[in-house]
Amino acid sequence: MKKIYPTIVITALVILGGALFTFYPRESAQAITTEGISVKNITDNEAYELLLKDKTIKVLDIRTPEEFFQGHIKDAINIDFYASDFQSSLSALDSDTTYLIYCASGRRSSYALSAFKQAGIKHVLHMNRGFNSWRRSNLPTHKL
Repeated sequence: MKKIYPTIVITALVILGGALFTFYPRESAQAITTEGISVKNITDNEAYELLLKDKTIKVLDIRTPEEFFQGHIKDAINIDFYASDFQSSLSALDSDTTYLIYCASGRRSSYALSAFKQAGIKHVLHMNRGFNSWRRSNLPTHKL
């Protein structure tokens, strides 16, 4: 019986790892539309170009206020992913607006996509490598 248990645990870990890999954001700019929400994963450079061209896009920085004050994309609105009112803050947003969302690395923002869906947000541009990549690309940052 002891030989079967490690096999089950290893199999479960392989399946879980595959599931996480499947849902982790990729560098692809493919748009994914599911159940009323359109999500497009974009790079920092793509985000910068889109923001230059389309002034109607609203930028949401979902990092902590401390991270936000260290530097962010100009005109970004800070809605802390870890705050207890995160979902209600999203629900107060205009559901027809296109939002560019980012965190530090893309991890929190990928987890937040379901909250955007629940809030009824229809169009999301997900900067899947986050603000760290924006900085590495030497794109302009803003401090309060």
